[in-house]
Amino acid sequence: MITEVDDGMAARAFYLRNYRVPFTFEQIDSPNQEKRTLTGPEPRRCRFCDRGVPAVTFRDVAHAVPESIGNRRLFSAYECDTCNRFFGSGIENHFGNWSKPHRLLGGRIGKKGIPTFKGGGPSGWRIERKGNRFEVVAGESEDDRPFTTSEDHHVVVLTLPRDPYVPIDVLKTFVKMALSVMPDDELAHFGETRDWLMGEATDGEFIRNPSGEWVVATSTPADSFAIHLLTRRPDAPDRVPYAFLLLSYGVQRFQVNIPCSARDELYEVDVPIELPPFPWPGAAEDVLHAGELDLSGSERMTGDKAQVTYRFETVEVSEPDQKPAAGGQVD
Repeated sequence: MITEVDDGMAARAFYLRNYRVPFTFEQIDSPNQEKRTLTGPEPRRCRFCDRGVPAVTFRDVAHAVPESIGNRRLFSAYECDTCNRFFGSGIENHFGNWSKPHRLLGGRIGKKGIPTFKGGGPSGWRIERKGNRFEVVAGESEDDRPFTTSEDHHVVVLTLPRDPYVPIDVLKTFVKMALSVMPDDELAHFGETRDWLMGEATDGEFIRNPSGEWVVATSTPADSFAIHLLTRRPDAPDRVPYAFLLLSYGVQRFQVNIPCSARDELYEVDVPIELPPFPWPGAAEDVLHAGELDLSGSERMTGDKAQVTYRFETVEVSEPDQKPAAGGQVD
């Protein structure tokens, strides 16, 4: 389980003594940052299906992290076109549906821009984000609105619907990101993990160790994100899982366990593992929510919602015949 830890220095010391960082990448909000393409041994083979030319081709641009969360700089040269389309039409669709509310809230610019939420027909409600500003159109029907506001409109509670998704496919997308950025010497330990990712298994039995999610008050800049891979040190003194993916974008931070049967044999013993939350730099005083992330379900989720409360420093309220019903500057 992921436990609450008040001492950030203690958590930092815990991860320093138990983990190393074989991969790290931070995309900054600048058009001048060079693109990074991850390459592997020649002749080129796909690290997911283990096939090479001429059985498969490598013509498409493969994003190591989904473009939907703002990735424009990190690519993979060892993901074949067949697997790229397999992921894009499968598990990454589920990740997109699940992550859409927070991508709006965090201003994530994907292939089609920042997501917009709307409903109730031509005279219905709409929520969109433009830069660091929200625009909320209330619509005619109060019953249909996925939000409530305080009397002065400075506090808005958003309850945003998610499109249908399967939780285990969302988790597989996180695992796919980790395998995409993993160095070859580490990837050699994750054969069973790759088979699980590529197979049709839809249960969470393969996942034994905890993952965590943090929602923070301040968004990262619209074209920024960070991804890090942690693997256990050979001399780690504590009983800890072998690998974690750390992913930060928008208003969310994730610490996702990456299952590794070849290195996690010691967890056959039925003793809970206690982990402090990863001490994200700069987020210690800004966390709105922190908790375990359960994406082990195999049932299709419909009607799921994400709720967030926003407090705006400045608000502009328009009359019904004007475009925005309410606009707010993000804190």
